[in-house]
Amino acid sequence: MLKKIIMILGLSSSLLLSSQGLNVFEKAVEKATKENKIIIIKATSKYCHYCKEMDKIVLTDNDIIKALDKDFVSVVVDLSKKNLPLGLKSTMTPTFFFLDSNKKLIKKVAGAWNKEDFLIILKEIKLLYIKEQKNQKDAK
Repeated sequence: MLKKIIMILGLSSSLLLSSQGLNVFEKAVEKATKENKIIIIKATSKYCHYCKEMDKIVLTDNDIIKALDKDFVSVVVDLSKKNLPLGLKSTMTPTFFFLDSNKKLIKKVAGAWNKEDFLIILKEIKLLYIKEQKNQKDAK
């Protein structure tokens, strides 16, 4: 029960975002810019069994919640109700899109993951993000 409450509190902004459409994505971009965070868009569907399993088991885990809160701004898009922003496409759910605050795609990761693998993915994305920021600074 406590895990569900933590997940609801930690991801409540993402859950609200999914019902608001493109305007919410722009708010996520603003937040990511202000807080120097990565945007994670989770493409899901109300009929996706693996999405529900990941929501229940992985995304309620304290380590996952901490990692997401620290470095990411989450947006959830239910593909049965909305299209993905920026013309992004997904042929399966769940699919995770990681973008920088300039709306540049860092990486697309399809599939459901266990806790350990998803933490590795989040760390890999963070390293790619840091590398890209360094490259942008060096180019100036």
